[in-house]
Amino acid sequence: MSAGYAERLKEYPNKGKCGLPENYDTSRSLSSKISTLANLLNDSSYTVVLTGAGISTSAGIPDFRGPNGIWTREQERLKQLQLMMKKKKRKRVEQESRKKKKNGDDDQMEQLQDDREQQQQKQETSNEDNLSFVTAKPTLTHRALAHLIATKKPKSNKQHHRNNKSHYHVHHLITQNIDGLHGKTPQLPRSHLSILHGDIFT
Repeated sequence: MSAGYAERLKEYPNKGKCGLPENYDTSRSLSSKISTLANLLNDSSYTVVLTGAGISTSAGIPDFRGPNGIWTREQERLKQLQLMMKKKKRKRVEQESRKKKKNGDDDQMEQLQDDREQQQQKQETSNEDNLSFVTAKPTLTHRALAHLIATKKPKSNKQHHRNNKSHYHVHHLITQNIDGLHGKTPQLPRSHLSILHGDIFT
């Protein structure tokens, strides 16, 4: 990942359950939830939205506990490393148990094979993390939130507005994400955005 993001994360032992499959709503359920949310936004006098890692997965940026999450892949790599260590240990035991000692050429061949396996493991890790925050683009969700901040509610709304700000669907956005995608989103004024942990560009 860009700038070695995954490697620079602070150690966090309580990662919870990782790698669970994603669940999707049926069309009917999704439509019902959207209607409920629209009514809540329309009736609210002041709305603040909090976003997390899940909002950026469709942009190619992994979350933490999802099927392709950072912590999920970390656990998978740990398992692969443990298997590799067991395999090496088994090889050493087999070598020691042999009656005839291998010559130098055979030892060199085994060392080359081990080096190839390690190189392949590093390459696979590099390919998985070869994502650039620079080229990642805001998702439909990012753009939809910016649109809700920039547009006013219908004039037919019976809600009494104390000031002009109350006419907007969403008034402020808070994000835990450091990917900078909210900042790249057109229509989203910086004055309406709070970035809790800073982002990769600042």
